[in-house]
Amino acid sequence: MKSNARKATSHKKNRVKKLIHEVYLGLGSNMGDRLANIRKAVSLLSTNRVTVIKHSSVIETDPVGGPPQPKFLNAVVKIKTSLTPEELLHLAKSIEDKLGRKPSKKNYPRPIDIDILLYNNISIKSPTLTIPHPRMQKRDFVMRPLLEIEPDILKKRSSGLGTQTSKTVNVNIPRNKSRETKHAEIMKIISSINRLRSEIALARKEEKSIGFIPTMGALHEGHLSLIRQCRKENDLVVVSIFVNPIQFGPKEDYAAYPRNKKKDSTLAYKAGCDILFYPNVHQLIPSGFNTHVEVPKLSKHLCGERRPGHFKGVATIVAKLFNIVMPDKAYFGQKDFQQLAVIRKMVSDLNFPVSIKSIKTVREDDGLAMSSRNVYLSPKERLESPVIYQALLEAKKTALAGNLDASQIKELIRRRINDTSGRIDYIECVDEKNLSPIKKMSGRCVIAVAVFFGKTRLIDNIVLQI
Repeated sequence: MKSNARKATSHKKNRVKKLIHEVYLGLGSNMGDRLANIRKAVSLLSTNRVTVIKHSSVIETDPVGGPPQPKFLNAVVKIKTSLTPEELLHLAKSIEDKLGRKPSKKNYPRPIDIDILLYNNISIKSPTLTIPHPRMQKRDFVMRPLLEIEPDILKKRSSGLGTQTSKTVNVNIPRNKSRETKHAEIMKIISSINRLRSEIALARKEEKSIGFIPTMGALHEGHLSLIRQCRKENDLVVVSIFVNPIQFGPKEDYAAYPRNKKKDSTLAYKAGCDILFYPNVHQLIPSGFNTHVEVPKLSKHLCGERRPGHFKGVATIVAKLFNIVMPDKAYFGQKDFQQLAVIRKMVSDLNFPVSIKSIKTVREDDGLAMSSRNVYLSPKERLESPVIYQALLEAKKTALAGNLDASQIKELIRRRINDTSGRIDYIECVDEKNLSPIKKMSGRCVIAVAVFFGKTRLIDNIVLQI
């Protein structure tokens, strides 16, 4: 009988442990990439015993107490879990450790802070844990996101809210507040054109703004800066990764172009991507494909002269992607200045309802423009390659000092680069709008260069207002 009683008690305990509890967690960050920290924390929370089912908007607030420090981003998530309060606290602390939170004085800066606000309707007071969170009703940065996702949950406790001011940041996790979603849906990886169009149609129905970044993958900080800017300005962020074969010449590196789907997916997610579109070649360039888009005038100089058909391939695929994604805004880096000009002209001429946004070139600490091709540089070539930007800066300084002769500007750059192993492909001074070569620097103009280091072709430019 005692044995049976023990078995019954053990069975009851196991059954209690498997109960699913509704819990509300507060998340905050004011160190490093604050939004990425919150998104990563949500990702780490999603285990086989925790399901994230609802997210609030992210709000920015002033710090409370402690030394002068950056503002916080704060959010609240609703989860369902079979973890006990103590187990959940242990998980939260382990996530804080993984994201770099170090033991410090109270109210000091931190990459992530995870608090258990409510756990079912229970109350706990122990040396390590108090539920409900003792100060949450005095914290607007907790109450606002909490009441956003559950407006009626704290009616009886809503008096005595704090008066701390806060402002809403134009990011959400996810952006759709009206329907519950699991964390796995925060970034969707989609390869089907039809499925992507269905997601876009749903976003349009919900009146979401759509931002788009077309890439060829091998993501680096330059791409991520585009994604982060897109995140700030749009409700839905779509990133495409497609290594476009029709923009490569016969002797170029299409087959060798770096591809790493897992790494790219992780980077895109951390930067704020909602949908990663990963089509295969047969979807975008099916058998019998014979329609192209070309902007001939802007394509005949600079890289277009050295790479025949390159911009025809770029414009064709970007036009197809715009037709599939139908974004409100699309983001491109200024490093590929000619590409940016071609896309802008195509959008204008073909009446695409999309606003083209350009983002400044992102550089390594030594000035080298970030590029997926930089990985091909040997150590010696990598050491020499910053000369490109150094020469451009010297040319800019010379022009702004009054030497406006384009041939002399180009010769200055040529001499600087010839001091290294770099092999010049071209150096040109061109008009910003039509990219035609100019003899005298005036108005808005661009100094553009392409240089080979070994087999690696690097491009860069600098824009001047004379």
